[in-house]
Amino acid sequence: MPFLNKKKFVLTIGDDGVVLSFFSGGKLKERLFAASPNSAEAQAIATLCKRRAETPLYVLVDILDQAYVQHMLPPVSSFTINSLIKRKLNKDFAPNDIKAAIKFGRAQKARKDWIYMFASVHNVPPFSEWLEMALEFPNPFAGIYLLPLEAELTVRDLDKASEGQKRDKTAQWKMLIAHNRVGGMRQIIFRNYKLVLTRINQPVGDSTPEVLAGNIEQDLLSTIEFIRRVGFDEKEGLELFIISSAEIKANLDLSRINAAGVFLLTPQEAAARLRLAGAAAEGDRYGDVLLAANFAGKRRHIMRLDTAYSGRLRKLYALQYGAKAALGLFFLLALLVSAYLIGNYTSLSKDLRRAEQEKRQSAEKLEKLKKGEQAFPVEINRILNTMYLHDRLVGGATGVLDLLTKFSAAKAGNVLVTGIEAKTGDLAPDKDKKGEGKLSVTFSASIENTGKNIEQTLDLTDAMVKQINSVFADYDVKYTNLPGKNAINTQIGKAPDNKNATTFSVTIEEKKPVPTKNPAKPTAPAPVAKGQEKS
Repeated sequence: MPFLNKKKFVLTIGDDGVVLSFFSGGKLKERLFAASPNSAEAQAIATLCKRRAETPLYVLVDILDQAYVQHMLPPVSSFTINSLIKRKLNKDFAPNDIKAAIKFGRAQKARKDWIYMFASVHNVPPFSEWLEMALEFPNPFAGIYLLPLEAELTVRDLDKASEGQKRDKTAQWKMLIAHNRVGGMRQIIFRNYKLVLTRINQPVGDSTPEVLAGNIEQDLLSTIEFIRRVGFDEKEGLELFIISSAEIKANLDLSRINAAGVFLLTPQEAAARLRLAGAAAEGDRYGDVLLAANFAGKRRHIMRLDTAYSGRLRKLYALQYGAKAALGLFFLLALLVSAYLIGNYTSLSKDLRRAEQEKRQSAEKLEKLKKGEQAFPVEINRILNTMYLHDRLVGGATGVLDLLTKFSAAKAGNVLVTGIEAKTGDLAPDKDKKGEGKLSVTFSASIENTGKNIEQTLDLTDAMVKQINSVFADYDVKYTNLPGKNAINTQIGKAPDNKNATTFSVTIEEKKPVPTKNPAKPTAPAPVAKGQEKS
């Protein structure tokens, strides 16, 4: 709403005129008095409001034609109570009255009825003329407020500021008496900070300080006697706060008043106690501006009233505020989305730059590897093939040398190995075709016929065959007199020039595929036992 502005106009309307107070930053800046809507002072008020058209305008009512009635309503639901209040307002007050109701609470006993205070203002001249003029100002209209109800906040503040001077801190009854310029001598009585009664008296005849002080004393005694009829008990305690000029204060004699606390304050002293800097100066005699200043300093008020026209204005302000809030929310959302997109773009840009940098580094490493490959005197593939061949010849339990060692141990003593033929499916198998090549080794040998006869020689040969089959039980063993083809031949020894020697060959082949090994890490050849070195 626009009324949260620190700048405020408060137009106090009384039976004797109006006082316009302009507040900025919590301090009083200007105050103007006008006795008639058609006066030059009223034109000055209109000019000031037009000059500060953006400042909201509050109307504070301090006239005689106010009515307050407390009612007990049935304990219906909070939704139904509103319709009851509306019907009772229309029934008890005139159609032209400005009226409303405020909840005071619920009864503590019996049915727990609702307790409501019904208030109204007679919308008749001169009040209606001042109100019509205020509604014509270009300022945002902030509502109509009743001084007796809003004085509750002032009494609370004065009560809190006077705690150090109290004789009885449990007093339930509070009375505020303020001598106002446009309203007169206003009396407001509260019980537990809820309005019970309000009265206003206009000084007549001689208005010397002595006479005004006497009027206050007499009215005070009459009011105390009256509130006894509505439940006042002196045991509950009564505190008095009287705001008047220094001259009236000096002539007040309250010795006949039995009160828990009596606080006589000039407008300047009350402003100092309420910490309202500049709300009253030394020599000020009236409390209108002081009460307006305390009202303007509150963010929340007791009850707002509206005419039919000001009610429509209130809805219009609410729509404007809602539109501005929606627009502000839209811009905030757009800002958040923009910030999110910018953040994502920044993060994506960083990731892209990082990926490009890694790509350049990988390209540089690849180029170095290519240059290193070109620096080798032999092709890389030939080196890898040679390493793989070496691995198959000497590596692991299935290497050629390992098979030769086992064959030498299994053969007979009169057998001489004259050649080795080793072959496999491929020298450098593909990574995706691991174990497809089988290792096949053919040993060429000659056996010297040392037996006494052919039968003995055959027996020796059979024994050797059984020994070889036993040693190579996990292999396929084939015997033939023919040498193999397309083999890698290694000359181990020389066949003896002996006509009695017989040549033969033994082929030993793996039964299952050979698992490929990492050619980049060839294993060292298996050590040969000393007893087998000669073989």
